[in-house]
Amino acid sequence: MPPGTSPTVGAPATGAGGVARDAGFHDAKLTVEQAAARMGVSPQFLRLGLQRKKFPFGAAINMGQGWSYYINARRFEMYMAGHDMALGTEQD
Repeated sequence: MPPGTSPTVGAPATGAGGVARDAGFHDAKLTVEQAAARMGVSPQFLRLGLQRKKFPFGAAINMGQGWSYYINARRFEMYMAGHDMALGTEQD
């Protein structure tokens, strides 16, 4: 298979851990602390919002002994810029 191609037609390139990469951001993800600081809220506020699916830019997964968080940097920047990002819809 040629370099840069994927075994699945149309599949995005992936970075470390199988996370899809965005052309504008290398392995584009933010920590809860980084995103909370940009939003002007506490990390706990953001964690609870992600757990309750209140934000369209990330996810919280219950791992049994705690929670794991993922925040997509591109979607976060779109949200902070005021773009309409209704939960449950794809608007890329």
